[in-house]
Amino acid sequence: MTPLQCSALIDEASKEDFVEEIKEEYDEVRDEHYDSLKVQKYSLNMFNILLHFCQAIIYSATKVG
Repeated sequence: MTPLQCSALIDEASKEDFVEEIKEEYDEVRDEHYDSLKVQKYSLNMFNILLHFCQAIIYSATKVG
């Protein structure tokens, strides 16, 4: 923590602004993190669908021959 941040916490008027700013930054980081998890989950689901499709094709090809 920088001296400027420390002084912001000492003064009651600037403390509220500082805490609110930190909360907003945290909210943004949290939202970005959850959005990235959604993308990863979607990608993993698409990979699994494609994998099962390929396995079904390979299985049916081996049954015919």
